[in-house]
Amino acid sequence: MGAAVPSAIVTGGYIYVFYSDYPVPGSGHSGSNSIMVARASVASDGAPGSWSKWNAGAFGSSGMGGDSAPILPITGSACVFPRQPGITYNTYLNAYVLTMICGSGWFFSTSSDLSTEGWSAPTQFFSAPFDNQTLEAGDEYDWHLALVSTDQPSGQMTSKTGYVLWTRGPRRPGGRGAASALRRLRA
Repeated sequence: MGAAVPSAIVTGGYIYVFYSDYPVPGSGHSGSNSIMVARASVASDGAPGSWSKWNAGAFGSSGMGGDSAPILPITGSACVFPRQPGITYNTYLNAYVLTMICGSGWFFSTSSDLSTEGWSAPTQFFSAPFDNQTLEAGDEYDWHLALVSTDQPSGQMTSKTGYVLWTRGPRRPGGRGAASALRRLRA
């Protein structure tokens, strides 16, 4: 499937793109099912060939075909198979907040520096089970979440209060169905 549901933020002269990586068996790609990050300089305008993936402790792997390493410490965590990353800078925490969907619900991780492996272990903040193996046709699922603070100048920033926007929809035989957008006030 390749890179899925990317989320981007611009800071420090770089465009950072967070994505779920689902290596295709037999493709020669040695990544893992997790959240990865790549970056390109703003001056490059994200042109092909300007991207570097995070791997082996640095942004040094080619964005086109290079290997990447998961950025989240998920060993022993309830956050299994993290996906659908959403990145913002939170002015209240003075940290970057990465949201994700895992099998048992919604999680977040924080980091003070996007260019290091300093991400906190994922913490669950909403129970919304989603597991393709256990959902039956007609079961509802909640995902595609985004944090929004109306007192911030852009969608790349959040603060102490705001909303969680997400979609909800019924599972249909063979896949997911139509979804509707919802919002929830966060504390």
